[in-house]
Amino acid sequence: MPGEVPTGWTMSPFSGVATVERGLTYSNEQECKAAEPGAWCVLRIPNVQQQRFAPHDLKYIRGVPAKQVQKYSVPRKSILMVGSNGNADRVGNCCFVDSEEQYLFASFLMRVVPDIAQADAQFFYYLIAGGEVQAAITDAVAGTTGLKNISLEMLRGYPLALPPLPEQKKIAAILSSVDEAIQATQAVIDQTRRVKEGLLQDLLTRGIGHTRFKQTEIGEIPEGWEVRSLGNVTEQVYVASPVEPRTGYFPAIVRRRHRGVDFPEARLGSDILVKEQYRVLPGSVLFSKRQLVHGATGLVSDDVPGTAIVSKEYFQLFGANGLLTEFLYLWTLTTTFQALAERCCYGVDREKFVVNEKWFFATKVPLPPFEEQSRITAAYNSLEAGLRAHDERLLALGKLRSGLLTDLLTGKVRVTP
Repeated sequence: MPGEVPTGWTMSPFSGVATVERGLTYSNEQECKAAEPGAWCVLRIPNVQQQRFAPHDLKYIRGVPAKQVQKYSVPRKSILMVGSNGNADRVGNCCFVDSEEQYLFASFLMRVVPDIAQADAQFFYYLIAGGEVQAAITDAVAGTTGLKNISLEMLRGYPLALPPLPEQKKIAAILSSVDEAIQATQAVIDQTRRVKEGLLQDLLTRGIGHTRFKQTEIGEIPEGWEVRSLGNVTEQVYVASPVEPRTGYFPAIVRRRHRGVDFPEARLGSDILVKEQYRVLPGSVLFSKRQLVHGATGLVSDDVPGTAIVSKEYFQLFGANGLLTEFLYLWTLTTTFQALAERCCYGVDREKFVVNEKWFFATKVPLPPFEEQSRITAAYNSLEAGLRAHDERLLALGKLRSGLLTDLLTGKVRVTP
């Protein structure tokens, strides 16, 4: 709740600045699968995601009277807020709809309409989407153990600190420019990930610069490539039984995020106590024997802690006989390999399937010339490095946005219109 008001700012209860209107209730019979003449696109709770407008998974309804269309429309620069939800943390979440498209808004959503003489719509969105207002809404949520509802009494009485309109517009312009940069960066990341997935499959099955191909057990590959069994081109480092739980050691966790094997600090032990046969080896590929459950593969970086251990639930592999270990890692990420690995599983419950070691090492692996393997891994690594750079930029922008929200919406940092 705001305390001391900056010079030139005014205090007003929410109800003195804006009104709140509930959304349209409609029947299932009114829904249609896609846009059709006379149908209206209706926005629902899924269209409010992480304080952003998400125009996906749109629904259309027919048979809406003209009076309801006018009452429940979502004009450009509208603020929508979640009014009811099973999750208390979702109640109060809001988004700013800056779109020329024609929308209606459904029940469980509310439209917040600020008085334009007192508040700029986009500034008001940032103000009520901020941490203090959202925390107050969550604390005041009322309802049964099922549906949670916003407390309109609390919301309407909540005190808001408002700068003069010109300052509001300047603050909104600064924050929206950061949001645009975040959205643009996220779009690049999403596109790069799609490209990366396609490139991975293409590089690992078609190589670089080939024009002649042949059919094999693993599909079409370049004529100059070989196909070998996994056991023929890998060296397995056998792992001893896991250390007793009382010592505080736990299996290393494999995650398919970036290149990675994740070793939480709590899962590390003393260099003196960790025996060699338990150690995770730098440069190795770890593959879960319960891969359908744990998802899988990780390439161990060179800076792996010396106290990291691996349990016998993982294969720890190195490339051998002409197979580059990093190329092996990339192959395990392809849909082709994942399908082959699934055939090596057994068990009555799919969630408890275990990889049969004999079948697993009999699966096939493409074997390009060693030099081409290096070029393929370099091409993939270059794209992945670019993706990590964008991820870091997105993180930095998020921190910048968070800091600006705190500084600008409290008057800690003033701006000149």
